[in-house]
Order: sequence, then structure tokens, then C-alpha cells
Amino acid sequence: IFDLQPELKMSEDTQAKIKQLTEKLFESQGKITAKKKENEEITNRINASVKELEELAQKAHQKERELLIKSEKTNKEKEEKKQKITELKRIVESDKGALEKERNELQATLEKIQGEAKKLQDEKFSLLKEHKFDPIDETKPLQKDEEEEETLESIVKSIKIAKNDQGFLNVDTITAIIEGCTSLCGRKFKDQVADNRKKLRAKGGQELEGYLEQSGKELGQHTAIYQQTEKDVLEALKLDKNMMDKSIEYYIQHGNVQVLALMNMLGEKLKSYLTGSKKISKQQFIEIIKDKMKFIEENSKKIFSEENKRIVVQKSFANIQGSFEQKEDMSLVVLKQYFEYRLGLFIFNKYQVEDEDIRDASQEPEIQLDVEVAQLLVEMEKAIYEHMPKPNTKQGQEALSKGEELKK
Repeated sequence: IFDLQPELKMSEDTQAKIKQLTEKLFESQGKITAKKKENEEITNRINASVKELEELAQKAHQKERELLIKSEKTNKEKEEKKQKITELKRIVESDKGALEKERNELQATLEKIQGEAKKLQDEKFSLLKEHKFDPIDETKPLQKDEEEEETLESIVKSIKIAKNDQGFLNVDTITAIIEGCTSLCGRKFKDQVADNRKKLRAKGGQELEGYLEQSGKELGQHTAIYQQTEKDVLEALKLDKNMMDKSIEYYIQHGNVQVLALMNMLGEKLKSYLTGSKKISKQQFIEIIKDKMKFIEENSKKIFSEENKRIVVQKSFANIQGSFEQKEDMSLVVLKQYFEYRLGLFIFNKYQVEDEDIRDASQEPEIQLDVEVAQLLVEMEKAIYEHMPKPNTKQGQEALSKGEELKK
């Protein structure tokens, strides 16, 4: 343009200024474009934030609705639970009244039974007092009483003789004979059993070795007592005594715990014929049972210790054939008797009463029908089961069970 129209040609200063202004204009346009782009990004972020806020508001509204529904449900459950509690309280109150009524009825029945028992007891003493017994003719020899003869006859009839593959009497036959003999001789020698108990306490004390020594002597005496009765039974059965002895020896030598338990339970069987001489009140009976449970819990572990098992095996079963488990089972039979001896000694030292006194007291209606006593006896049986060690072999388990039956 300047070349075509020279009259419009500007000075160099003007041209420089125009150029400078043009450059500034382009620079400003670039800044405007960048700012516009930045504003668009900010607008997009704002829109995204708005959308996010709308979503959050929607979620908050949804959560509020859920909480409201849950709150209504919780209030409903609370109301239902409240109603159930009210119903349970009503039932409990109703049952309490019924139980109280039942307790009163049982108490009345107990008092009635106690009254009848006392009346029968008074009648018995009255009859004994009025009865005149015939004098004993000391010139006549003592004869077996009819009850003993009948018992011997009934025992012999109940025994079935059978032998094992080796030709010895089987365990069932030996068991029947031993049980029958102990039943017969128990009536005769109860005084000697009581005397032996005093000797055992005097010499045996509380130590296991002393108990084993003295109880071994006692067992020898019981064996001598037993042999005479056994002779009568075997003669009635037409059995040779040598066969009986060899059969017992065979089973003991082969570690049969059942036969050993039967022989060792002879003393316990004889004790069952002792009668109590002291009266025990219900309250004292309850205290005795509680002390028994305490003794069981505190002394079982020590009495049935591995060391005591070793002592029994060494002193009583060293020469007997059988596995370690069988000998250990045999030791449990002896330690069970030792435990009962220690328990009886503990009760005797504290209350001056014997096992037979406690047994007789347990048969009194006031004690026998008492709910607290019944519960305590159940707890004691549970304590015995929990603290008594169990035999290793099946044969030992059967023998221990058999021993409990014999004791009863």
C-alpha cells in the first residue's frame, strides 16, 4: 500500500508503534483464548460437582428413608419383645404359684408319710417289748437257722455250672459262687468285720503301705471265713474245691480283673451286713454329704496318682501275669477300696459315725424324701464319676462296674 500510495507512507516510528500494538493485540487474543479455555474447564468441573452433589443428595435422601424404615422396624421389635417379656413374667408368676402349691402338697405328703413311719416304728417297738422270747437251751448244739438253709438252697439252685475251653470254671460260674458265698457268710461275721476296721485304722493309718499290709491280713481272715461257707456251697453243687481254687488262680494269674475284684470286694460285702448304732439328723446328713464331695475333689488326684498305682502293682501284683494295662486296672480296684477307706476315716474322725450309720440314716423318710438331699446325692455321684479314673481295658471297666454292683 505504501509503495502504491507514497503519500500514505508513515514514518518508521509510527510503523514501529503499529507493529508493537499489533503484537500486543495478538498476545491479548492468545490470553483471551487461554482464559476462555480455562473458564470452560472450570465450568465443566462446576457442572461435575453439581452433578455429584445431586447424586449425594439423592443417596442421603435414600439413606434417610432406609433409616426411617429401620427405626420403625426396631420400634416394632422392641414392642414385640416388651410384650413377650410381659407374657413371660405372667407365666412365671403363674408357675410360681403352681410350684408353691405343689411344694406345699409334697410337704404335707411328706409329713403324713413321716407320721405313718413313726407310728409303724412305735408299733414295732411296742410288739417287741410285749413279746416274751423263749429261753435258749444251751444244752442243744447250734443248728443252721431255716433262713440260712433256705438261702443256701436258693443260691445253689441259681448257679449254673459251665467251663471254659481250658477246662476251668468260666467267669460267670465263679462270679455266681463267690456272690452266693459272700451273701451267706456275711450274716455270721459282721462283728469281726467291725473289729478288723478298728485294727486297720489303728495300724494302717492313712498311708497306703500301712493300709495294704493290714488289709492283706484282713483279707486273709475274710478268706478263712469265706472258705467254710464255700465248702458248704461246693458240696451242695457237687463241685471239687480244687477245681474252684485252680479256676480262680488261673484267672488271677492271667490278669482277669473281674475275679480279682470279686475276691477283694469280700470285705465290702461283709460291711453291708453291719447295722448302724448312731442316729444322724437330716442337717448332719447334709453336712456329711457336702464334706464327702469336698474330700473327693481335694484328694482323688493324690490317691489315684501314678506313684500309688506303682506301689500297689509292686506290692500286690508283681508276680501276676498280664499286661501293664491289666495290672494298672488291678491297682485301680485296690486304690478304689483305699479311697473309700480314707473317705470313711475322714468322716469318722470329724463326725464319729460309720458308713452303716450313714446308710441307715439315708433310709429314714425325712432324709430319703428330702429334695435337697436328693440333689446333693446326685451331685456327689457326678463328682465321683468325674474324679475317679477309668480302667484302661474293657475287662477292667466291666470289673469296676461289677464291683459297684457288689458294693450296692
